[in-house]
Amino acid sequence: MNSELTSEMANQKHPRMDLLVSFDDGRLANIEMQAVYAPKEFFYRMFYYEIRLASRQVLKEGEPYSNFHPVYQIVITDFIISIEYEDLVEQFEQRNWKGQALKYAGQLMQLIFVQLPKVPVMDARDMSLLEKWSFFLKYFEDEEKQ
Repeated sequence: MNSELTSEMANQKHPRMDLLVSFDDGRLANIEMQAVYAPKEFFYRMFYYEIRLASRQVLKEGEPYSNFHPVYQIVITDFIISIEYEDLVEQFEQRNWKGQALKYAGQLMQLIFVQLPKVPVMDARDMSLLEKWSFFLKYFEDEEKQ
């Protein structure tokens, strides 16, 4: 490795992922827990993490690009990321201006937000498994909600 490239790599940001998951089929996921919200920096950082996650996959020379596996950046927030995102879970993928997914590759990089303040407060028997886990993460220290 030449010294110029080594120096460039040494000066790069090296984000620490909260939980890196590697599935048997080659898919990767990074699960982040976020409690502090600085809007502009937050979105840029999550996009940067998603790119870093995707770049962990290395294709060998001659290997088809279709061997690239999907990656998922899953961000669990203790804040509402935007009032326009109404659901507990908001999922984003690559689409054109008309909302059409990119053919074959639209779902290769997905950014998924779980907004804990949007978890419904209701009888546990009526909750989905995701809602139950979200409720647990949001209120595990709240004795009144246990």
